Amino acid sequence: MPSIDINLVERFTGQRRVISVDAALLELNPATAAYDRARSNFHRLGKRLMWAKVKQRWAIIRAWVAMLPVRHSVAGWAMLLSCCALISVGGSLAAILVAHVSLSIVTTCILTPFLGFGLLPLMFPNDPSALSRAAAAASEQLNLLRRDRLASRAMLDDCFRRYSGSKRIYEGILRARDYPVNRLLNADFRAMSGPDFECFLAEIFALLGYAVRSTGRSGDQGVDLVVSRNGTSAAVQAKCYRHPVGNAAVQQAYTGMRIYGCHRCVVITASSFTHGAREAAIAVGCTLIEGGEIHSLIRGRIVL
Repeated sequence: MPSIDINLVERFTGQRRVISVDAALLELNPATAAYDRARSNFHRLGKRLMWAKVKQRWAIIRAWVAMLPVRHSVAGWAMLLSCCALISVGGSLAAILVAHVSLSIVTTCILTPFLGFGLLPLMFPNDPSALSRAAAAASEQLNLLRRDRLASRAMLDDCFRRYSGSKRIYEGILRARDYPVNRLLNADFRAMSGPDFECFLAEIFALLGYAVRSTGRSGDQGVDLVVSRNGTSAAVQAKCYRHPVGNAAVQQAYTGMRIYGCHRCVVITASSFTHGAREAAIAVGCTLIEGGEIHSLIRGRIVL
């Protein structure tokens, strides 16, 4: 795979430090892992903070109820019974009107608040100071969790910035790598002139890692380009025609291959080949690439 043009890297990423896909991945993968860990830790602290708020509110309510002057009086018990009755009636009506539940469930809704009322002495012991200390401890734990979550948020933001920067560079390098291929794929080669078509093919072979030599427009002996890679050379005849190319082009490419000392001969056209050209190519071992196959050549799917 040819190296990525550093000017394209700077164009798509705004930097020249990381200039390869592998180097970008070396930065992106740890940044992604760190961001995932920070996000998971932030959400975990959020859940802990939610339950700590519930615990703190409950501790404050217990301490407040324990310190009520009417808690052990007849008025206090009457107030608590009234609250239980209201909860029972409200829960029962909601169960009947909204959920359309059975009688057994309605009965459970009615009795549950009174069962809780029976456990009230266990939930609210006789030592109000102990409940006050528990409420203070719950508030302190809540404050600690809030500070931890703020620090976790700052870490999450920092990890996200590093992840976003690494991802932007990685995607920019991919665009820089694919830009020459996409530009060639989008080229309207069928509307090109003969010389432009030769330059177009020269760019394709250069992108594929071939050493490209143009033979010149006069006296080319039927060969427009000589391309070589890995010790193997090929004589290329370019035909930017709108009509099918005949066997004369195959003969010219085969002759040029002999003259230039190449190992293979290739004819590439923007249109198609006649039946005679295909038969001649089979006879002399010439590779034919027509217009519909040029995109496959650009993608490296055709090996000479």
